[in-house]
Amino acid sequence: MKALPALPIWTIVAPIAGWVLLVGQGLGLGAAYAAVLAIGLLAGVLAAVHHAEVVAHRVGEPYGTLVLAAAITAIEVA
Repeated sequence: MKALPALPIWTIVAPIAGWVLLVGQGLGLGAAYAAVLAIGLLAGVLAAVHHAEVVAHRVGEPYGTLVLAAAITAIEVA
């Protein structure tokens, strides 16, 4: 059996950092903090898409396409 490659560390750290930034939103730090929140959101979305791509590659066609479509739809709805 082939060993699976490890996930990049940023795909694990980015969503956690996004949650931490979201919790800190109540501190009222102003517009600069809103920019940091936007960067955290973007990093979290990129991590989610990366995870969906990994799953899509593992399950193959046509189910991989459905996984990616569902991930993108969930991100857009959220």
